[in-house]
Amino acid sequence: GPTIPCDKCDGEMQLKQVDLVHTSPAQAADTNHAGHNYGFYFVGNQPLYRRSDHSSLNLFTQLSLSPIKQSSNHLYWGVGLSYKGPSWHVPDEVGLAFAQARFNESNAPLESVWECFYRYSFGQYFYLQPSAQYIVNPMHFGYPLNDAFLAIVRFGFHFEPR
Repeated sequence: GPTIPCDKCDGEMQLKQVDLVHTSPAQAADTNHAGHNYGFYFVGNQPLYRRSDHSSLNLFTQLSLSPIKQSSNHLYWGVGLSYKGPSWHVPDEVGLAFAQARFNESNAPLESVWECFYRYSFGQYFYLQPSAQYIVNPMHFGYPLNDAFLAIVRFGFHFEPR
């Protein structure tokens, strides 16, 4: 994707996604939202530090916006750091992230999430990613719940050259 020059780091901010998501009136009716719905999102990944042994410290960001009247979650942002290191299998990664979501309920506090993760790559295309998350002010269909701790294991695949 397009890149943004970065003078203070060795590289460029890679602009992974900036898209417009549009929902037709028929699709909006299926989700109990009237009228057209749309949204924007941005995903970025920036190496902050790279070494000759292929280890790196990276900053990643996420932002999504959509109209308040059509979306129950109209604002989301996240930021985190990850480290890929020679101490492990080189594609493996460890990281820490923080994210917040704004819901439309008038008295709803921001839902906040702290996450730490480890991504273990195996084969050429696959990975397992266990993570631990602590969620502050979780929302469930407009009703606040008690803070929660989650343990998750993700399985994924990607077809990007390393």
